[in-house]
Amino acid sequence: MDPRPTAEGLKRTIDCLNEAYDLGIRGSTLSPRKQSSTPRTEERLYKKIHFLHFSKSARLARCMKAFHADAHKLLSRSTSIAHHGAKTDDVAYRKAQLQASLLSILDDETFAHGTETKRTSIESLESEPKRPRSRSGRSSSESLDRNDTVDSIPVRSSVGPPDTPPPPNPPRFQATIRSYFSTASSTVRSAPTSNSSSFRSRLEASAPTSKNTSFSEEYDPYPVCTQECRVLEEAWEVSESALSSDPVTPSEGVRRVPGTLKDSLSWPDLAFPGLRMAPLAVKWEVARIALNCSVDCDSISDLKYEPNESWHNQVALRKRLATHRSFEGKVLPPPSEPNAWALALGPFQSSDTAVCLKAELTYASDEGGPIYHARLMPLQLDRGNRLIRRFGADRFLEVTMPSPAETKDLPDALKNVPEFSEQVIRWLTQDTHRLLDRDWASFYTSKPKRTAKSSKGKTVSLERIYLFAVGGDNFQTPHTRGSVPPGDEALLPGCRTSMKLSTLLEWAVGIQHNATDQAAKLFTRIALSLTKTRATVVVAHQDIRHRDKDLGESQHVMNDGAARMSRTLAKKIADHLELDATPAAYQGRFGCAKGMWIVDVRDDGLDGDEWIETYPSQRKWKCPFEDPQHRTFEVKDWSRELRTAALNQQFIPVLEACAVDEDRMRNAIAAHLTNSLRTELKAGKTALSNPAEMRRWLTQFGQASETKSHKPFMGGLPSSDEDAVAYLLDAGFDQRQNCFVQDLCVALVRKKMETLKTKMHVRVPRSSYLFMVPDFWNILKENEVHVSFSNRFQVDGFSDTLLEGMDILVGRSPAHLASDIQRVRVISHTTLRRLKDVIVMSTKGTMSLAEKLSGGDYDGDKAWVCWDREIVDTFCNAPVPAGLKVASLVKKNYLERLDVTVKSLTTRPNVEEMCTRFVYTAFSFHMEASLLGTVTNYKEKLSYHRGSIMDERVVWLSNFLSHLVDQGKQGIKFTPDHWARVRREQLQTPLHLDDPDYALERRVSKPSKLRRLRDHILDHLKFSVGVPAISFALADFERTIKGNGGEWFDADLTKPANDFEQECGSWADGRKVLRKLRHDIEEVASAWGLAMGQLRESMKDYSGKVKLIYEMWMSIAPADDVQSSPRVSALMEPWVADPKAKRWTLLKASLTFKIYYRKLPKFVWRVAGRQLCELKCLANGAHSGSSYAFVNPEMYASLRPSKTFTTQLAIRENGAETAESIVASVNELFDGDEWADAYD
Repeated sequence: MDPRPTAEGLKRTIDCLNEAYDLGIRGSTLSPRKQSSTPRTEERLYKKIHFLHFSKSARLARCMKAFHADAHKLLSRSTSIAHHGAKTDDVAYRKAQLQASLLSILDDETFAHGTETKRTSIESLESEPKRPRSRSGRSSSESLDRNDTVDSIPVRSSVGPPDTPPPPNPPRFQATIRSYFSTASSTVRSAPTSNSSSFRSRLEASAPTSKNTSFSEEYDPYPVCTQECRVLEEAWEVSESALSSDPVTPSEGVRRVPGTLKDSLSWPDLAFPGLRMAPLAVKWEVARIALNCSVDCDSISDLKYEPNESWHNQVALRKRLATHRSFEGKVLPPPSEPNAWALALGPFQSSDTAVCLKAELTYASDEGGPIYHARLMPLQLDRGNRLIRRFGADRFLEVTMPSPAETKDLPDALKNVPEFSEQVIRWLTQDTHRLLDRDWASFYTSKPKRTAKSSKGKTVSLERIYLFAVGGDNFQTPHTRGSVPPGDEALLPGCRTSMKLSTLLEWAVGIQHNATDQAAKLFTRIALSLTKTRATVVVAHQDIRHRDKDLGESQHVMNDGAARMSRTLAKKIADHLELDATPAAYQGRFGCAKGMWIVDVRDDGLDGDEWIETYPSQRKWKCPFEDPQHRTFEVKDWSRELRTAALNQQFIPVLEACAVDEDRMRNAIAAHLTNSLRTELKAGKTALSNPAEMRRWLTQFGQASETKSHKPFMGGLPSSDEDAVAYLLDAGFDQRQNCFVQDLCVALVRKKMETLKTKMHVRVPRSSYLFMVPDFWNILKENEVHVSFSNRFQVDGFSDTLLEGMDILVGRSPAHLASDIQRVRVISHTTLRRLKDVIVMSTKGTMSLAEKLSGGDYDGDKAWVCWDREIVDTFCNAPVPAGLKVASLVKKNYLERLDVTVKSLTTRPNVEEMCTRFVYTAFSFHMEASLLGTVTNYKEKLSYHRGSIMDERVVWLSNFLSHLVDQGKQGIKFTPDHWARVRREQLQTPLHLDDPDYALERRVSKPSKLRRLRDHILDHLKFSVGVPAISFALADFERTIKGNGGEWFDADLTKPANDFEQECGSWADGRKVLRKLRHDIEEVASAWGLAMGQLRESMKDYSGKVKLIYEMWMSIAPADDVQSSPRVSALMEPWVADPKAKRWTLLKASLTFKIYYRKLPKFVWRVAGRQLCELKCLANGAHSGSSYAFVNPEMYASLRPSKTFTTQLAIRENGAETAESIVASVNELFDGDEWADAYD
């Protein structure tokens, strides 16, 4: 029997390595104090050697043999280089190379098996002991249940290098997640027509028998072995069992990504040895620029970070890179936002914002290289979330990539790759990802609202992957294994503690304490911690009231998603948000709870209590509320002053279907469309008449949304055309005189009119969208509601602060069924009047009003409320149809369900394995292609061709759609095969239906060919009402434009250039400065022409190209040999901090305009727009005898035209007789709050 490994043998092995190669590996006798200060790499080497020595000594022997060979090659090469006169700062570099080589070999699964029979030793190899048994008493190869399908899910560990050959005769695997929904077998008890999964039964058969599964660590037979070594053993056991067993079947071992594809699934090498101690912002910027310019990191290895301004100033850093030999002839990408860069060099987040790390993966064009091309995005600011506030913004990375499940989006070379999607998901979830000296683990995925365009112009579906930095080269080892870092570490990016994925998931959703939950549902709860919110008040433990039961006496919850808070707490939150008044309700997040919190109307706030309550329907997982971040009330939105609403297109067929008099309803809607178009078209035409009207039109119809703190600029003008026009008008330019401004204004008005053609905007003045809240005080009767306004709601013919004693309509999107709009009675009650700008709904009856409206609830849903008499009086309620049961749909094989609990994902009490399989399972499920949009569009077409939304088939499909809305949360799987079966068996309809006429440019169908005798109401509104009015207005608009004059030239803007040219007549240095300035401007103009000549090939790069050219233009400066001249120095104004405001920049802008105002107007205004505006203001001040106003950027972003001034101006221009209607329209125009866009 082989001798047992000893501590003395371990020490001898490590000492020999240190003596032979000077590796500096930590000795086994170091004190804990010394251990904590040991460098990260040396510590990792010690732990791995320690583990292998005591439990896998044969493998360690093979690793040592391989390392000797590698070390010999490395040392020989270093000696050769030294002979040729290389610099030697090389000792440390050689040591790092040797350490990296040894670490790589120790991790390499190739050495897991071999024929050697010797024990570890540097001097000699002794005999190999028998293979150790696993902790369960079985051999490692038996440690996994061969009959358990779930064990084919990978664990986050290495399963072999890319060149490891696959087992002999490998079987063809089906996608693992699809095995959850395997076809029926003789063991399935369901009906023969169902192919529901037998996965659950297999899990239950193999799951631990204990009801309360414990995920604690197991007993360690080697007392000297650290906790980390145990994790290594568990990971190696799994991977060795997979590699050592006979040809694997789908239910055996750990399935590995085929070597050939895994070779191609990789991140770029972004390790910069000289930047190891640099802040992450510096590493990010260098890596981003290097990737963009296709510069290999080895070619810039000579860069050495130093903690000084030359590295911390973004302009200086970019200049350093631009002058590096590796970047010669390359154009740098646009810089990061200055505010984001400054914040990233500090805490990475502020009270309201955080720096976002975002990357993008796209399919690479080179078929021989990696599958994905990586691109790092510029640093940018956004609202923070709970995880960012707790662990630090620099630890989170968002990666957008093409959805691997969308096979139609795959490049041709990848369409025939077996199980491509599944292999990509394994790569994402099985391994940590090495990037910028950090190890990142994927933990969540979602589908962004936006899509992308492929190189062929096709729309590509995207996935957003969220990654967390679990460790890194400069990360500390946690004091206690599995512990959460202290809260103040979140604001110290330079101080980071390693943290396991399981620790993150335990903090975010309590994965160990909620292990009996469905995996699909618990996974969606991670989104609560990722919601962009604003943190406000931390509530004390004793002030939290957890209710045991929701309201409601039946199976229907009457307050689903809503609770109350004290008036004092609500006021404190409002103060934190800097609101003028306390809202009636907040939409927010609080620990494991989400939804709406309403101010208790019976709390007068005099006692000063700051309590908050939660209900079971709000609590999404079991949370102890120990961490202050879990007791922080986070605000997503709040009730605010109301504005007039437009009809959602889905509401219109419902209104007609439920009308007692269809003609009256149709005429009422058509009248509102006519009035809406008349108002918008008249405003568009009037806007061109003078700058004040255009400014007012921009506020009402055209101005882009904005953040609270700033307006983003693209070069010398705001990014959006709307904001650019407003900026130019504010500076004093007049669209009637300046052709560039005129062109921008004309384009905006035309774009608005063209939009009206494709999207009918039916504005109903007496309607609005309100948050729905329940009546906790049991005041309202069934089918009664309460509505009151914080300010007088004023539109034509109506002006009041509440609704009472009338019937109103209440609807909610999406509206598929006739019952999704309900007619109810609105009453006024003195107790409820304190709840402003919300609709209070009764809690009496068998079903809440919110639930009747397309299955809504009170967690933040908004209702469309209409009190227009022509619409309400002719409406009659339709009964709520019985819903479809999921069990019945599954039995018919119209749906499938992933019925897998979290704890069933592993048969061993190992939390790391459970968490990795949890993430893999959830990724596989949630990244499946969604058919919700496909079915919704089909339903719209079906109702159009069947002639009614009340058709039996349309009603069935509408009910069916309600299950697809929350399919991710409910674990519902719906595939193209299911969809085909639904159409074939239930609907009995064809695969494709023609598009409705209203979705086309012109009418193609005839009512006689459809199941109706007259036009569909949407056809009527578009072709009989909308298009004729818009076409006439466009023609009239074009005639008006041609009558306006305008000039490209503006003498106010060329005066500084003219004066300087005149001054240079008697100034030699000045002539030299002028010649160079003109030459440099011409060079930048040429670069503009070259860059914009490629615009058609890459429209999405327009912003980047503008920023690049702008940066080149801004960098133009006088020659060094004349800058010391007093007159040139005065021109440069070194005392002015902002380079954009210096006299030199104004001169540069003036000369740029003089040379290119007609030849390249877009170039002139995009690079020099800011300075040209300043020159115009100076000139206007001289002409009018008054000065222009100074406004800083933050204040400018919050400015909007005064309601009083706008009203007075309109009355003065239109006459006193129209004053009443103007007041109403202006009030309507100014409805809302600037926070609406920021927190939408």
